Amino acid sequence: MAKTWTRRGKTPHAQQNDPLARSDATAARAVLRDCHRSARELSTATTPTTWRLRWITTVVLLRTVGHVLDKVDGARSLYLRAAIDREWARVKAHRADNLIFHAFIEEERNSIAKEYEIGARLVQPVAADSSPALDAPVFLGDRIVPQRAVIKEAIGWWERLLTEVEAAADGALREDRRARRVVRRLASPSPRKAPKHGARTSDP
Repeated sequence: MAKTWTRRGKTPHAQQNDPLARSDATAARAVLRDCHRSARELSTATTPTTWRLRWITTVVLLRTVGHVLDKVDGARSLYLRAAIDREWARVKAHRADNLIFHAFIEEERNSIAKEYEIGARLVQPVAADSSPALDAPVFLGDRIVPQRAVIKEAIGWWERLLTEVEAAADGALREDRRARRVVRRLASPSPRKAPKHGARTSDP
């Protein structure tokens, strides 16, 4: 399975958007790497304009992970397609267990992209000429979560979902390969053993 980062924070060479990967969500992980970068930049914002632009970028990127997973990774492999479809069905069916997606990633992105309402989930609305404190609280269902914590939780949620998708796709790929090997063995005629030296053979 792919990793968003290696231990040193570098992108593994073999995992950089490999178009032939059949069980790794390489395209979605490329977006997720930018989520990490954008979140770090957001944490250093010092002016209202900088905060607003970095908040928009971070939120939109968080939602883009799912679109790229579905449209790019899902189109590359039948194993990924099946795993993605099952995972999305689970996310939709269990809203309470995936509240970070439904109540923040999805809703905050829609507020920005469809209404251009910035920071709609913040407890204290943001005036046009101000920026929230670094840990300004955010509504998340019935919880109030610091801004940095909700972004971190959203990134972690995607990390887990991508890992689950890749594990399911990889399992299906391996099982398919095993089944194909069995079919090939059954279809191949068994080689006839040569008679031992001096052994009698039956008449034709």
